[in-house]
Amino acid sequence: MGAPWQAFAAAALAGVGGAVASPAQDALLARLAPRTRASAFAVRYAITNAGVTAGGLGEGYREVAGDRLFRRIWVLTVLLVLAGYTPLISVFPVYVTESAGLGPHVVSIAFVADALTVALAQLAALRLLRGCRRTSVIIAACGWWATASCLTLATGRLGTGLTIAACVLAAVMVGIGETMLSPALLPMINDLAPEPLSGRYNAATSLAFTVGFTLGPALAGLMLQHGLGAHLITGSIVMSGLAAILAHRLALRLPASANRMTQAPPATPQVSAL
Repeated sequence: MGAPWQAFAAAALAGVGGAVASPAQDALLARLAPRTRASAFAVRYAITNAGVTAGGLGEGYREVAGDRLFRRIWVLTVLLVLAGYTPLISVFPVYVTESAGLGPHVVSIAFVADALTVALAQLAALRLLRGCRRTSVIIAACGWWATASCLTLATGRLGTGLTIAACVLAAVMVGIGETMLSPALLPMINDLAPEPLSGRYNAATSLAFTVGFTLGPALAGLMLQHGLGAHLITGSIVMSGLAAILAHRLALRLPASANRMTQAPPATPQVSAL
């Protein structure tokens, strides 16, 4: 593969395949397990992520695992997924519909608001963040996510109109955090990785995302089953704080060349919560 268009074409084909297979798989699973759908989908999600994990592993990762600085970034990545991505996917819909008493249409509107925020604000974020320290950008993203979680907690105490507005605004805040994290975290890892090992560093980073996306919904399902939705959102705020602290400590050890947003950030795959 020698031209950028080939990479984009391959990514588009992979996306089309996933778009066709995923709804069919979910519909089949729903029909096969009508009375235990929650458990069935939770197991399906865990198995899918286990497959992604197995596909990303290979030989020669000893040097990657021996990089102490990268291990800090790996842990930070897991915390960021738990703080920002998985709450929107696995906690927000249940909390909004059950604790705040809103209909599923509000969740749909919030998801659209998050997706539009990422789509419309990403290029503007790239321009605004040029020259900033990447760790500072990550800390700011944690702040947006913590604020979104605080706003979600308040939804049950507001009137219906304000509750809907607060839910949509919280989703927008999550999207803003996503647009800040995308050009900061993954390019930092690629700037830090030795050229011969860049593929393995990226695969290990994908594993960190997988771990976060697996642990988050599993923990959310367990706590929501016992009516601990508010505690779970509070935990997301704590995770945001821990991630911000770790990013601050990382800034003290990270080379300046890997911690500065460049004028033209390298192209990296964007991770979206949706």
